[in-house]
Amino acid sequence: MPKSKKQGQPFWLGGAAASMAACFTHPLDQTKYRMQVMATRQNMLRTMMQFASRDGILSLWWGISASMLRQSTYSTARFGLYNHFANKARERSGATRLTSGWEVVCAGAAGGLAGLIGNPTEVALVRMCADGAKSPAQRFGYKHAFDAILRIGREEGIQTFTRGLGPNVVRSVIMNIPQRSAGFFQTRRSASKTAYLHTFSLPWLQARSRQLLAHQRMC
Repeated sequence: MPKSKKQGQPFWLGGAAASMAACFTHPLDQTKYRMQVMATRQNMLRTMMQFASRDGILSLWWGISASMLRQSTYSTARFGLYNHFANKARERSGATRLTSGWEVVCAGAAGGLAGLIGNPTEVALVRMCADGAKSPAQRFGYKHAFDAILRIGREEGIQTFTRGLGPNVVRSVIMNIPQRSAGFFQTRRSASKTAYLHTFSLPWLQARSRQLLAHQRMC
């Protein structure tokens, strides 16, 4: 009986996985942004305990909607764009597998464009996370991510969404190259060799989990 052709994973699964991971990593991102705007210097754990004791443990997830929206746009875009560029490169070269050079080019281009697409949500995320470190009179007080996007555009103009664009794009390029070239596919191939992981999704999920952990360490 002939084997059916193995299909690749849809690119939106990458964005979905990143959004799910944000639910667990958001307190760390929030603490990072708050430490960057605070006048006093203290370590991460002390900062988290300070705000958790003042506002409650659930306050560590303030701004989670912006974090998930950022991953839904940025991560989904970089996976989808990489697949598009990689497919075009394979069609152009006639090869079934890309060379390392083409992988770097496709990953870098996808990362840069994804950084551009995700920058507005990055602005909203930074503001919503840093709000808790400010006095009540200085806070933006956004209700959720979409409220932040709408208010920023209406009150300050769409040019505000370009703040920090350059560093964000450069960071996205640098981070996406190792993730979307050799690293991801090597971990997926090694996961596929495990006997009990020969299913449609588990090799991908295992590889993606390793990449998400690496991503958080790089951040």
